[in-house]
Amino acid sequence: MSPRPDDKSAGFTLLEILISIALLSLIMLMITGIIGFSQKSLQATEQSSLELHADIAVKRLLKRLVEQAAPAFETTADEGQRLAFSGTSKRLDFLVRSPIDALPPGLYRARLALEEGTLHLSLATMNGKNLVEHKQLELGPRILGISYYQQNGDRGRWSNQWSFPSHGPDLIRIACENPDDGDQTETIGLYIRPLLLPKAQENENETDTY
Repeated sequence: MSPRPDDKSAGFTLLEILISIALLSLIMLMITGIIGFSQKSLQATEQSSLELHADIAVKRLLKRLVEQAAPAFETTADEGQRLAFSGTSKRLDFLVRSPIDALPPGLYRARLALEEGTLHLSLATMNGKNLVEHKQLELGPRILGISYYQQNGDRGRWSNQWSFPSHGPDLIRIACENPDDGDQTETIGLYIRPLLLPKAQENENETDTY
């Protein structure tokens, strides 16, 4: 007669099964947490990449618009002929030729307006038809203002307003807060040089009049 097998070695006890389930649940919880963290990190990276590409696109658009500001003169009742370019710390108005490839060739009125820390773009035809109206441009966390630089001999200065009727500034700065500066407020800026505008004491015979 063969010996009877020990019942204790025939399978797991209830306590062993409960411990195994608890360990398995803990492992699954850890894996779920790691997967969730990885997904959040990936989403944050993708969002940062999208914001970076949007920031670069806005800077390229602004650079193209301001660099190509047209050296055109308009006739006004008060001042006679004056350069179609004027600006303050909150607004910049100028004419530009074909600012977007999809538009027909010609002159267009452009306006950059600063409202509550955000920059807005408006584009219109010369007869006043709005093509882009008050389009918000994502540039930095908060725009602080627009300023204008003029070189006078060996010296130069920045101004918060530009109203010279005969020539444009040498440089334009769009200042914004630095998002990576922690608690302190530091100013960084986008610097653009208007390439086509007449400069101080330049010959204006080649400019257009409208």
